[in-house]
Amino acid sequence: MVILLQIWILQPFSTLFHELGHAFIAMILTKSKVVVRVGDSNATSLLLSFRLLDRFFLGFSPRNVRSGYTVFKTQGRFLHSLILLGGPLITLMLTLQAGRLLFADTLSLWEELFFVSWFCVNLLTFLRAVIPTSLKPTKSFPSGVPSDGLQIIRIWFGG
Repeated sequence: MVILLQIWILQPFSTLFHELGHAFIAMILTKSKVVVRVGDSNATSLLLSFRLLDRFFLGFSPRNVRSGYTVFKTQGRFLHSLILLGGPLITLMLTLQAGRLLFADTLSLWEELFFVSWFCVNLLTFLRAVIPTSLKPTKSFPSGVPSDGLQIIRIWFGG
């Protein structure tokens, strides 16, 4: 029960780190404004929104925290694909790091409980991103949000 509660609590952080993975690469590879939103994109549900750098903006809503997106402008399939890979890459790194710590046998019981939850939430975030599918529909994407994997396939092969 504790692990399920921790997964629920940690989900917005996993989503945030995933989206920051996209944003970090976008900030390096483009000169465009980069907007990260975690949670429901409905303006009335927005809890926090602020500008962090000249061209980086972050918004958070407590509704639907498994959902997030990063907005940027780029030219070319290759750069766009690299930016899309940034999210799954950071999520995979967080998953592997949590797994490494769990197998190190140096953690107390409470630390293990935390890292089991952190491992699970990041693994789920990673799988949701890389499996090419449309995720749960939102107001912004009524036909379903395309996963990062599906977006990359569409960029390179159409559809």
